[in-house]
Amino acid sequence: MLKSSGNNAASANFEEMHTGSKKGKRVKKRKKLFYAFFTLFVIFASSSPFAIEVGSKNALLYARQSRKAKVVRLGQEFELKVNQKALIESAGIAVSFDSVLEDSRCPEGVNCIWSGNAKIRLKSSKRKQTPSTVELNTDAGPKSSSYLNYEIKLVGLKPRPKADAKVQANEYEAALIVTKKSATRRRY
Repeated sequence: MLKSSGNNAASANFEEMHTGSKKGKRVKKRKKLFYAFFTLFVIFASSSPFAIEVGSKNALLYARQSRKAKVVRLGQEFELKVNQKALIESAGIAVSFDSVLEDSRCPEGVNCIWSGNAKIRLKSSKRKQTPSTVELNTDAGPKSSSYLNYEIKLVGLKPRPKADAKVQANEYEAALIVTKKSATRRRY
């Protein structure tokens, strides 16, 4: 037998496994059983409904944590800050609040002839679909827009401007709602 300067137990196991001794055969058998059970575990764990459900929830959790995304239900009103994203659970749509393009709304505490308007930019996307950018308004112009078979509506924008201070971009919060468009009926 050759002397080795390394780990004697490891070299003995290696030598026993390759020389055919009883101990070597047991080690080989245990190793094969371990790999067989590990392979079966991986196959069944990754294809089970539980694993798929847990995997999708983990993906949503990861998305929520990594991008500050909210997960909301279809038809549920939600609020987004600038650069924040919402994932619409059952629709698979992501809506992000990109920016406030203008805010000419009448400031708080001021009497105005016209209430003014605020315009925001949203981005909508769905996996394997072309993303869309849309501009929505609080008063003048479109307050909602369609994306695929869904309607995205601007419900409100907070805070209102103040007479003595400009609203900073990071202070804005848009209230939105995403609903499934109803099928139109044809009249004959």
